Amino acid sequence: MSQKVLFFEPYSLACPHFETALELIQDHNDLGDQLFIYQCNTSLHFCDSNPSHDLETCLRCIAKGCNGLTQIAGRPVSRLSFLKLTKNESKYIKNLSLEFEDIDDLKAFTYHGLDIGYGAASSLITVLKDPRPDTKKHREQILCIIKSSLATYFSFAKHLSLVNPDIVYLFNGRFALMRVIVRLCQQNGTEIRIHEIGSSKSKYSIVCNKLPHDLDGLEQRIISQWHAFPNPSDRTSQAALFYEQRRWGVDQAVPSFSKGMLDLSLPETWNPHKRNIVIFNSSEDEFAGIGPEFHHRPFADQLEALRFISEWVADKHDIDIYLRMHPRLQNIANSSVTDLYQLDSQNFYVIRPESPSSTYTLIDHCDAVLTFGSTTGIEATFWGKPSILIGTAMYESFDVVHQVTDKQDLVNALLRYSDVKPKENTFPYALYMSNFGVPYKYYQPDTFDSGMFKGRCISSESILLQLSKARLSRKLFWPLFKIWHDHVM
Repeated sequence: MSQKVLFFEPYSLACPHFETALELIQDHNDLGDQLFIYQCNTSLHFCDSNPSHDLETCLRCIAKGCNGLTQIAGRPVSRLSFLKLTKNESKYIKNLSLEFEDIDDLKAFTYHGLDIGYGAASSLITVLKDPRPDTKKHREQILCIIKSSLATYFSFAKHLSLVNPDIVYLFNGRFALMRVIVRLCQQNGTEIRIHEIGSSKSKYSIVCNKLPHDLDGLEQRIISQWHAFPNPSDRTSQAALFYEQRRWGVDQAVPSFSKGMLDLSLPETWNPHKRNIVIFNSSEDEFAGIGPEFHHRPFADQLEALRFISEWVADKHDIDIYLRMHPRLQNIANSSVTDLYQLDSQNFYVIRPESPSSTYTLIDHCDAVLTFGSTTGIEATFWGKPSILIGTAMYESFDVVHQVTDKQDLVNALLRYSDVKPKENTFPYALYMSNFGVPYKYYQPDTFDSGMFKGRCISSESILLQLSKARLSRKLFWPLFKIWHDHVM
């Protein structure tokens, strides 16, 4: 039976995510479903792809959105005007004035039960790559994000009522505008399908009615795939291959960071007669905006935990600790990164993110590994090392790490933990990470962020973009833009 399917796709420039939406649109068109798509078309003053609301970027986004939809075969897709505000709603948004003491205060902000502040924090943290941005310094940007979130809330609530879709699709779900729609659909009882990357660049994934990072939902998907795997005798070998490929630097769901780690030697300070513990930190901004379930208790963040450890180990003559900073932290200059460099001291050594020092050489020779949720934590168990976890990890429910609960528990772990969790416990997670997702039919990726849809690269060029680049006066350009915008809408 034909269904009403609604797509919220404001980020046309985001490849492969927009191409994934086109794939899904074509699939539903093939089924004879009635399709609706909402795109921003400059109506929202903030989006994660173009946080400064740059005109040329907006025009490229609009052009790619239009050009992409021309590749859909079958019945036309209804392109609907997104912004739908009453005079009172517009006035409320225009006059809104908010100020937040810090990022935690922003995260706590809600509107009609929706965690709009958490979505705004997630977008701000991602744009700035700073897990604890100065909310006073970035007040205007925060206000812009919240106003756009409220415009999304008021508009999409009306669209849900008018269209009454059976299914709503969108990307990722955790960012400001997307999170609003996820929460509205959950409140309304509308099925929400969130698309994201799959286990390789040749696949996409779909999560229904929950954020992809929801720990309970992820655990269920991992267990389900483990039991449903068509050839149980191959499960273990495929799971082992996941860890081996990471060690070899093979690209998987995202490009491998191990390819640049060519130095297989140990640090000059390494003393095999001491207890050597290696810490692999994560990019704090990756987890800071997902949700309150991702935490680093008993510490506020990784920096606080690492300061505690560096001070604790300072007078321990039989223990050395090495912090191997994540390669992704190169060229990031905020205090969550730069303050880590100051921790380099007696018995606590900092290996900087640009270092070619091999993660796996460190794992092979250390006595224990400590992580904050990165995949290295479960990898250490696979390679036969005691693995200690501070905080939350996507694999924590599979009994693959020693999860500390308080500072004394952490001290005990650093001093004496030597038991390795069972290697077989690491296999379900690895099998899932090797296989999750649906193979593309119409999209052919070239790299992780480029490819062709139905054999064509979706262009982001248009006549209006060329006019904009020619620096025509606003007096001439904007009337042309308005005529074009009204026509395509």
